[in-house]
Amino acid sequence: MYRKGRVMGELDEAEVEESSAYIDTVGRQISAMKEGNRRMFSLLDKPVLGDPGWESAVKAAAESLSQLSHEALGITPPERFRPFHEGWVGVLRLFACAAGDVVTSIELHDKDSLTRATEKQEQVPALIEKIEPLLRLGLS
Repeated sequence: MYRKGRVMGELDEAEVEESSAYIDTVGRQISAMKEGNRRMFSLLDKPVLGDPGWESAVKAAAESLSQLSHEALGITPPERFRPFHEGWVGVLRLFACAAGDVVTSIELHDKDSLTRATEKQEQVPALIEKIEPLLRLGLS
């Protein structure tokens, strides 16, 4: 943990290990989310409400994004990464919420609601760009 009064760049071995583990985990999560985002958007690009194969693929993509969000909530970040982590969890919550809205839209066969859920998901890439500097700040 970061101790008050120390320069951010001065880390002991345990802090370096903790930070490295956190960065590895978040890096994996970011890659998984970007892939999930691509998968979801490719499916939502041409929605086929009522098609069991399409609906099943969308629901599977939504579930994987929901699991990613739950995983992130279970992580306690090193102190120096706390601002980034709060933003990251917020992004994942929005994405999981949007994915849940997509599933609900499918179950209701509601194209308007599906459009609104897709618009919510489209906010995610910009939010990631907004919080990425906080990760770099934690590295300094």
